This record gives sequence, C-alpha cells and structure tokens, in this order.
Amino acid sequence: MSKAEHEFLHYGEVFSIWSHLAKAKGCLVKYQILINHCEEPDLASFLKSMFNDLVIPEIKKLGTLLKENGIETPPTPQEKPRVDFSDIPVGARFLDPEIATCVANDIAMNLAACSQIIALSIREDIGMMFAKHHMELVKYGHELQNIMKKHGWLVKPPLHTEITERK
Repeated sequence: MSKAEHEFLHYGEVFSIWSHLAKAKGCLVKYQILINHCEEPDLASFLKSMFNDLVIPEIKKLGTLLKENGIETPPTPQEKPRVDFSDIPVGARFLDPEIATCVANDIAMNLAACSQIIALSIREDIGMMFAKHHMELVKYGHELQNIMKKHGWLVKPPLHTEITERK
C-alpha cells in the first residue's frame, strides 16, 4: 500500500466514487440489453469488449476500494439474460445507430465525470485511478467514433463552410 492509500477519503471522493460505481452498475445491465439488440457485428464486438474489458473491471475495482474504506456499495441490478436477436420483435428493437449514439453519450458523460473526480481528489491514487479510466474511455470513444463513421451513423452538427468577411 502506498502512503496515499492510508489516507482517509474525503466526502467528495466518497460520493463521487459511490456515484460512479452506481452508474457503472446501471451501464452493466444496459449494455447486456443493448448487446442483445445489436445486429452489426462490429458494434456487437465493440460492446462486448467494452463490457468485459472496461465496465466489469471498473465495477470490481471501485467496489473493492469502497469496501476497503468501510463504505457500503450501491446495489447491483439483476443481470439480463442473453437473447437471440431474431427473438426480439422488429418494432421493439433498438437500432444499431441508436445503440451507438447511446453508448457514445455514455462515454462523453463518463469522461466529464472522470475529469471532475480527478480535479476534486486529494488522494493521488484516486486521481490516478480515474485518470487511467479517462484514458481508457478516450480509446473506446475513438474506436466507437470510427465504427459510427464507417457505417454512416455519426450525426454531424451543421458545418461552418462559409467564411464571412469581418468588418
């Protein structure tokens, strides 16, 4: 254990870590559902990778951190079963562009949350943990952006193509 790990967490760190864990647990269930709805193999593979390599380890890491500091963790929602895509009625399915946009929004909000936690952290280990998670999110965000561009799902804001002369 480093010197920082022997320091107490302050209330802002506790609340931020607990809230981040609660959101991650919610995403765990949401991504299980969205994986069931994926038709595009690129997107399904991306979601499974993000689920297994980012979300699950983050939940374990944050849960352990809270428990080690005597803090009860938020409840874990019940896992969702694997469902065959063809068993989901057409009108009830999420479409791949909708799934990609939903996950892109999650990544963007998560990046902002990580930045806020890094800024308020006094313990170096907490700041570094969220800085590492932030960089992992950047990597996944870039990968998802490429998938969205490849499939024409990226909705661009209006582009400013005309430059007017300033007076």
